[in-house]
Amino acid sequence: MAIAATEATEDESQFRIEATGALREPRTRILKHGETFGVLNQFGDMVGDPGSPDGLYHQDTRFLSQLELRLNGDRPLLLSSNPAEDGSVLPVDLANTDTIAADGSELHRELIYLNRRQFIWRSAYYELLQIRNFDLRRHQVTLSVRFGADFADVFEVRGLKRARRGKRSVERLSADTVVLGYAGLDGIDRATTLHFSPAPAQLDRSSAEFVLDLGPGQGCRLALRAGCGDRGSEDWTVGRCYRALRDARRALRASSARAAAIEGSNAVFNELARRSVADLYMLNTEMDKGPYPFAGIPWYSTVFGRDGIITALMTLWLDPSIAKGVLGFLAATQATETDTENDAEPGKILHEMRKGEMARLGEVPFGRYYGTVTPPRCS
Repeated sequence: MAIAATEATEDESQFRIEATGALREPRTRILKHGETFGVLNQFGDMVGDPGSPDGLYHQDTRFLSQLELRLNGDRPLLLSSNPAEDGSVLPVDLANTDTIAADGSELHRELIYLNRRQFIWRSAYYELLQIRNFDLRRHQVTLSVRFGADFADVFEVRGLKRARRGKRSVERLSADTVVLGYAGLDGIDRATTLHFSPAPAQLDRSSAEFVLDLGPGQGCRLALRAGCGDRGSEDWTVGRCYRALRDARRALRASSARAAAIEGSNAVFNELARRSVADLYMLNTEMDKGPYPFAGIPWYSTVFGRDGIITALMTLWLDPSIAKGVLGFLAATQATETDTENDAEPGKILHEMRKGEMARLGEVPFGRYYGTVTPPRCS
């Protein structure tokens, strides 16, 4: 005999333990494409706490410092959070806590299911949301997204203090679009444009709120795009978000298909090999001379000379195009004159390259830095 999930007997209810949160699992999730990467927690959130590395970064600047999802005002319960095997997308499964629905009715835990699919593609963060009511009763729930951007340089996030900063701004362009802006001291205007689809019931300078009326078994889909560097509005739909996900996965498969196939008789070894290849191609970034493996996320997601050369040597048997891209880029950026501030001398190979505000202003010496090691001179 089927029993409705909302119908608890008196004996059952006296032993009921309310669920208002999940045990915290202190592991970060990483997404990356090109010169853009995201650091998220296991819930798929970017928490804007001081000192937290969470955020959406593009060219050494944090374009989103906060992106948190709430269901009826509470952080949902975590069911699972496991990145795809190829690292292209982060699926997160969530459910509601014991709470009160928007219509005032009691809502027991794990009746409203929420799936987040998050990925980064072409200098933008994308999120697909699927919400479904698994109860036998209708429920009206609110889904809110809190967002913010501090446009901190990656060295600020790491702990360096600055005497002065640029000016931040927020502009609501339409019922579904908000632009977070920053006028940098280096003369560069940076912006994060957030598009929601469909338009939320309420959208202000720091949050969006959707009111969802879900019948028994009914669901809906929402989409979010946060573009780094663009201010213009565009028609944004859930369908376009699905097409972007398809294109992102196809591009990653095409690039990783260059790698030699690795397979042994041990299943654990095969899994380790697949994961290693996936991690390598996540770090690979297409530059004008070919693929270049960035050194690491979050603090070293940029060009490092020695790291690139070592990686190219170690993967020469796996994918020779990596070595070609590394050698081409380092040859094109080889020092041609003496510059004591950047430790450059003719023939030296680049050590580190940064594109953030602090590097452009000379507050850190890593715009193009040639120090640390002096390799053999090239004739």
